[in-house]
Amino acid sequence: MADGAGTRADLVTWRLLGANNRELGRSPIWYPGWDSCLEAVHVLRRDIGAVASAITAVAAPGGVWSWQLTVGGKPVAVASRPYHRHRECTYNLSHFVAAVPAARIMTEPCVLERR
Repeated sequence: MADGAGTRADLVTWRLLGANNRELGRSPIWYPGWDSCLEAVHVLRRDIGAVASAITAVAAPGGVWSWQLTVGGKPVAVASRPYHRHRECTYNLSHFVAAVPAARIMTEPCVLERR
């Protein structure tokens, strides 16, 4: 890229997995490197008690729901998938928030490649 921002392959993101390896939530953005991504994870863990949550209806066929967490108006986590029922979205949001403080943080990135 001309602006020196790097390619998509250079970018890093995080996701929180449950005990069954199912994704509970993820970062709302891609980071320019491992260090900045790791810092965002530590900020989320530190500020999890101060997050504001929003559950919104997503314009899609059949109507679905999604959640987002913010700190100071800045998005810090989003749902990993849409939910067909509001109560499922609410439940999964609370499950994510409860899992953050005890989540194991990787010390090295896990590289996933598209097939």
